[in-house]
Amino acid sequence: MFTNIKTSDRTSGVAFHQKSILILEDDVDDQDIMTDLIQLTSPVYTVSSIENTDKGWEYLTSLNQEQLPSLIILDLNMPTLGGLEFLKTLKVDSRFASIPVAVYSNSTYPPHATEVLEAGACIYLNKKGKYDAIKEDVKKMLEHCK
Repeated sequence: MFTNIKTSDRTSGVAFHQKSILILEDDVDDQDIMTDLIQLTSPVYTVSSIENTDKGWEYLTSLNQEQLPSLIILDLNMPTLGGLEFLKTLKVDSRFASIPVAVYSNSTYPPHATEVLEAGACIYLNKKGKYDAIKEDVKKMLEHCK
C-alpha cells in the first residue's frame, strides 16, 4: 500500500511499545542522515520516511491512535502540498493535533519561522549541512517527542 515508505528499526527485539518518528522529506540523502542520527542518538525510535506530504497524510490516516508517531519532522519546501499547508491541516485535525512537529528547512526567510511556529510547530530549525550541526538539531528535535 505504502510503497515509498522507508522504515528503520535498530532495536534488539525488546518487547515494548515502539515509539516512532515520521520524517516528511523529499531529499533521500536528508532522510537517511536524519534517520541515522536519530537512531544513534536514541535507538528506541522506529523511523519512517516519506517523500511527500500527500503520502504522509495517507500514511497518518491509516494508523490507529496507538500507532501515531511521537514526532513528525517536516521539511517546509515539499512537493504537492507544502510543509506549512500540511502543518496547518494536521493541527486542525483532532486526531493529529497533539503530535509535535519539528520543521527542518533550508529556508532562511525569517517570516517562515514565525509562520510555522504560529501554525503549531514546536520548533523551527534551519538545515545547516554539517554533520555535527545536524546532530545537535536532532537532539533538539527529540526533546519534543511525546
